[in-house]
Amino acid sequence: MAKQLKMARIPVQWLGGPGGKKRFDPAEDSVKVITMHSSKGLEFPVVAIPGLGYMPHRDYGIHEEAKLLYVAMTRAMDQLILTSSKESPFVNRIQQVNQANKPGASKGIVSGILGLLGR
Repeated sequence: MAKQLKMARIPVQWLGGPGGKKRFDPAEDSVKVITMHSSKGLEFPVVAIPGLGYMPHRDYGIHEEAKLLYVAMTRAMDQLILTSSKESPFVNRIQQVNQANKPGASKGIVSGILGLLGR
């Protein structure tokens, strides 16, 4: 994704991988691309999480992936954008919570992910 943004001449910071957080510069006017694993402890005005239909990953359990998604979602301070192109247990749960809690569904979505954790 970082490569496509660079090709489109959109300023981007790739923060994944080893030492990614050390390169984080909140003052730099750029799109920050980061893994969910690396996002813990950081905050952003807008967070976009694409590909929810691919969660949970087949190599990880639903509870582990729900925890990871929860951390990523709660990095958003103002706006959270979730996208999916196919169904999954996470997409289904988010759609259920979204329908049940309109308006103000974003707060319900985060608690809905906690529901996947049995909390």
